[in-house]
Amino acid sequence: MNNFDAIKKLAKTDNIVNYIEDGICNMRAEEESGYRKADEKCEDLFDTIDKIYNTDSRENIGICAAVSDFYSACQNIYFKAGLLSGFYISKNINSDYLKLSEDEIMKLMIKKVTTQIENEYK
Repeated sequence: MNNFDAIKKLAKTDNIVNYIEDGICNMRAEEESGYRKADEKCEDLFDTIDKIYNTDSRENIGICAAVSDFYSACQNIYFKAGLLSGFYISKNINSDYLKLSEDEIMKLMIKKVTTQIENEYK
């Protein structure tokens, strides 16, 4: 249950806005980096199995199937966590947005843009 609470906390509007403001918006680069890291870890796993059992694990269909099943299970877990996070992000942003008047929204937007401009020229 602690992981669920952590996801809910991370999905709060302020946290998302801060995350985006920090410039971590290049989704494609992050996605490619994530796939590359996952592939590297799979290769590390095969290398470790090779060392432990003194075999070429990439040629063993049973080992490949086990690694593939584990990898698929991990992808499924992270996909579900992403959906859950997305739901809470949407819910929190919607809730926070509905609490604000049009004037407050404009003031917040102007403040954010002004802060970004000030930070760029420091």
